[in-house]
Amino acid sequence: MAEVDFLSSTWELKEKIQKKGNLGPNISLLIEKNFDLPLSQIAAISQNTTDQEIIYFCCCLIIHRIREESPLGLQIISYFPCFNYLCDSNPPYRQSLISSFSSILVREIHEIASFDDFLTLAESINSITSVSEFASIPAALFINSMKFLWENINTTISPESSDAAILFLKRFKRAQDARIEVSSMLDVVINNICKYIENANDLEGIQESLGQGPANKNIEQAKKIISCVKAIKIDNEEVKKRIEAIENYIGKCIPEEEDFEDEKSYRARIPLDLHNPHQLKSFINMQFKEVIFGNQTERFNVTVWKAEHPQLGIIAVKEYTARVDANDLNKCLSEIDILEKLSGLAGQNNCFLKFYGNWVNANKLYIVMEYHEHNLMSVITHYKTNNVKIPEETLKILTIKLLHSFALMECIGIYHRDIKPHNILVTSSFDLKIIDFSIAEVKSVIDTTLITSSIMIQGSKGYMSPELQAALDAGNKTAHINIAKADVFSLGLTLLQIILMEDLAIYNKAENNQALMQKIELVETAWVKNVLKKMLCLDYHKRLSFRRLIKEIPGFETVVN
Repeated sequence: MAEVDFLSSTWELKEKIQKKGNLGPNISLLIEKNFDLPLSQIAAISQNTTDQEIIYFCCCLIIHRIREESPLGLQIISYFPCFNYLCDSNPPYRQSLISSFSSILVREIHEIASFDDFLTLAESINSITSVSEFASIPAALFINSMKFLWENINTTISPESSDAAILFLKRFKRAQDARIEVSSMLDVVINNICKYIENANDLEGIQESLGQGPANKNIEQAKKIISCVKAIKIDNEEVKKRIEAIENYIGKCIPEEEDFEDEKSYRARIPLDLHNPHQLKSFINMQFKEVIFGNQTERFNVTVWKAEHPQLGIIAVKEYTARVDANDLNKCLSEIDILEKLSGLAGQNNCFLKFYGNWVNANKLYIVMEYHEHNLMSVITHYKTNNVKIPEETLKILTIKLLHSFALMECIGIYHRDIKPHNILVTSSFDLKIIDFSIAEVKSVIDTTLITSSIMIQGSKGYMSPELQAALDAGNKTAHINIAKADVFSLGLTLLQIILMEDLAIYNKAENNQALMQKIELVETAWVKNVLKKMLCLDYHKRLSFRRLIKEIPGFETVVN
């Protein structure tokens, strides 16, 4: 059998390496344990050697170990280059490898639970050099795409909001681009979407002879939905005519190809195995110097310390003390996970803080991060006192980096929910670092089937979006909002405060939005004024996403690319 052939090649290579002698502890362990070593350890050994035979042997072991440790979820994608390398390096065993890896992939496809993860896996499968030879993969992708699409079809028939229909269409487009055969559902989906728009806007009731437009107020939403529809490849002429008929009433819609490409581009920037290179193993001999900040909540005492580490120098340590139950510290694990991921992305073109690690001692949790003395609020106050303005070029770079950072966070499924000048640190070189993810929302723990979600109302008064502030003022504990667009508003208000250097706390309320627009008119630079208007508009549907806002700034490519 083909599988036996591939297995025999692995044993042959093992014997060849053994004969070399003087292998060193890691390679000796590899030879001794081989199939019994976990995937992560085999991968680590392969990355720390330049010997091609050992690398090849590690790749062989990895393919075998994947079968034992699967399902791996999206982690499987990180092993695609390993498979490609084996196929290219050893043609006699190519079919054996394809047979083995194909069965692994089919299992992964069937086991994956999230629609978005499934699409990411499907897109990545196309990077496999011999994908055309994986006979069973197209059928597996088709079956599972149909499952996910049918599970979500109701969002096109009776969506809770237009966002639900848009999200469905974006997923459908991703499935098409991943070369999944979804044409059997296309007519049903598009006709459902058209029916929703026609019903929502009372298109059938329009009296053309009177020259009236649509009777309802959902035209902007309808345009966004049809723009997404037009980005999808449609062959049915009758469906095309139906879309054209809708456009006759709501106006011509430009296909949202660019938005789809922007999403794809940002997803491509995120490594699937986000490794934090700044992690420390030991905090021995670290000395606490002074308290920077202290706060008390119902469950915790929170203290931020300035400390000194023998290797790193001055660092910040956030201390959570459980006031009621030490198990409450588990509620902080999400914040640690966020810091871990963003630290893995931290670089010169974003605003992510380096995270060095954490430890627990009885009822206390310590989170260790890089230290910076000032936050944006203190800098604004200092500049205002000294009548100093931030130069336009500096403002441009900072704005692009902030937008880029929040766009990356959204791709990982992280929403800050408390953006304000106090939560952005300023480095000695006037760079910015985003902090305080204590109330951040993580996509994996909320309803991911809709862009809008029902969430607890949290954040800072004066900086939260108008829709959140209105729900809070009404005495509600939760609100059904688009959390990404709520973050866009909060960042917009923060940027405007940097420029005008005045308190804008009252301007986040809906009744003061017109006055807020007048404040924006005080901004002298055209691109800044344009970006702020698109971030701070009252209707969240009209606020652009972080990734689209970047493209409104001239010269953005030199900062983020």
